[in-house]
Amino acid sequence: MPVVTLLPHPETPCSSVCHLTVHGAIGVEGQLELQFRLSAPLAEFRLPAANPAPGRRDELWRQTCFEAFIRTDAGPGYWECNFSPSGDWAVYRFDSYRSGMAAAELPEPPRIRLQQSDTALTLTAHLPQVRGGLIDPSACLKLGLATVLESADGRLSYWALHHPAGQPDFHHADAFAWTVQG
Repeated sequence: MPVVTLLPHPETPCSSVCHLTVHGAIGVEGQLELQFRLSAPLAEFRLPAANPAPGRRDELWRQTCFEAFIRTDAGPGYWECNFSPSGDWAVYRFDSYRSGMAAAELPEPPRIRLQQSDTALTLTAHLPQVRGGLIDPSACLKLGLATVLESADGRLSYWALHHPAGQPDFHHADAFAWTVQG
């Protein structure tokens, strides 16, 4: 899969960001690996502190968080994956648009690796068994890639591969803009 650029929602611009890109790959065993790269002066953002015992946590999207939304053409259901710079994560299953939300049962937790300097942050999220675990191995995947950035003054900026019209909405069907063939 190619490298793609995330764009700010028109109502939540953030001039501090130089680039925000995502590179993704699906491995032969069905794992999804996403590498989010933020190029910006990191002192201008609030980043969650590293959690010495990272795990499943709710409401990670209320602060700086990297996200992937996954669906197929098989129906209205989809998954939301949240990856925090703290190492915490969450994966939810939805039956349809913002409905029927439940914590997804995973064969093993995602692995998150963080690298950062004063001007760049790279978060790599490895989600095992997406194909053959969460999703039929032959299904065509549609991904929505997104990031929430919290500035030092507490303002949130919403970034995505594609923004539907209106308010920021990563759950909207039009946000699932990256197609991955089976």
